[in-house]
Amino acid sequence: RILELIQKDSKHKLEEIARDPSVNLSIPTVRKRIMNLEDCGIIKKWTVILDGKKLGRDVTAFIGVDINYNIPGAEKKIRHKLVIMKDVMAVYHMAAFYHDYMAVVKTKNTSTLEAMIRTINRFRGVKRTRTVIVLSAIKEETAFSMF
Repeated sequence: RILELIQKDSKHKLEEIARDPSVNLSIPTVRKRIMNLEDCGIIKKWTVILDGKKLGRDVTAFIGVDINYNIPGAEKKIRHKLVIMKDVMAVYHMAAFYHDYMAVVKTKNTSTLEAMIRTINRFRGVKRTRTVIVLSAIKEETAFSMF
């Protein structure tokens, strides 16, 4: 229950969590449990969720990247380059799919997206990319359902 509460709003005060009827623990106990969740890596980091559109990131896209495995070291270098790109929000290594990697991008407009695609296609060892542009997000969650 503590995880559910802090996923909904990480600004919850320890007192509020401790008083919640489904938690009903002392403040020091809640603090210790949260510290244990951090120590064992269940809570990876504390962050905020920003509204991309309000910050000028109007385009969300998925860029599938195919790797030429005949070029030694290409996969590792491409993966690193994708990870450090400014507008790349996530990179997934795919199995049983059309692409080796999938990059999730939130960028300013279609011109910046086009520039990103050109850049990725110039990476040594990229066979091809395919891009899907999101028209609207029906559901975007960051929280796990605990029960």
